[in-house]
Amino acid sequence: MAVLGLAAWQLMGVDRLFRHAGADGTHRICLDVPVDASPERTFDAIRDLGRIADHTPALHHSSLRDGAAPGVGAVRQCEDHRGRRWAERCTRLDHARLELDFLTHEPGFPYPFETMSGGWKVEPREGGATVRVWWVVTPKHRWLAPVFLPVMVAGLRHDVPPVIASLAGDSSPSRRGEPRAAVC
Repeated sequence: MAVLGLAAWQLMGVDRLFRHAGADGTHRICLDVPVDASPERTFDAIRDLGRIADHTPALHHSSLRDGAAPGVGAVRQCEDHRGRRWAERCTRLDHARLELDFLTHEPGFPYPFETMSGGWKVEPREGGATVRVWWVVTPKHRWLAPVFLPVMVAGLRHDVPPVIASLAGDSSPSRRGEPRAAVC
């Protein structure tokens, strides 16, 4: 009983760690990644919405639907190497910030979320920039969130920094420092 009680207590703590303030069932995941490139250069690559697959080894293809230009309202279609597809609508694109709503209602959406949004923000730092990437999600099975969100974060800490380095044209990962989970 004591072990079961401690496990339940730990799962509640993990849930509180990711829970988005004021939002019932919504969780937020953030990651800050430093790069040795200018903020402008880094964000120029991020704002080229249709070309994310050029920088993301997990993606087979990405493009903007209906020949749209990058900007608010454009829908980015992505497909991974396993044939899973999803779409993201741009809701904000300015000089240093991109925000997206994932179209979770579309047939075949491959992730276990009722709602999902996210974004990228580039901030200057000495010698380069820091890229903050975040996701706000409402899991379909909320009771599983304390189990799969930490696993998701571990995968993101591994997968996202090389994508950001590629976007930034940063070939010196040894000097950048480690990505870190951020409170945002």
